[in-house]
Amino acid sequence: MGHGNSALVIADDYGRDVYFLLFSDKVPAQFRPIVATHEFTEYDLVSEQGLDQRLAHLKAYNVELATAERLGIKESYLEYLKEQYPTKYEELRGPDGVR
Repeated sequence: MGHGNSALVIADDYGRDVYFLLFSDKVPAQFRPIVATHEFTEYDLVSEQGLDQRLAHLKAYNVELATAERLGIKESYLEYLKEQYPTKYEELRGPDGVR
């Protein structure tokens, strides 16, 4: 998130195993489902649908925000990002404000 990942995906080069790692010291518990959804979506779009990673990352933002909204914590999540990860917050906002 911003400068330093809060989560990442590790895919086994020799098998079909995929591991999702989430760094608990970088994301409060209430926001972890949001981050996990972003990582899964991005991975799926790249590996299963062949989308360019940068485009997949941008599309995963939409799912990330939809998840935050569905959980009823979108505003607090955005405030957390604004305070803790301003680069991620600005990227998530896009050119016309928060998506």
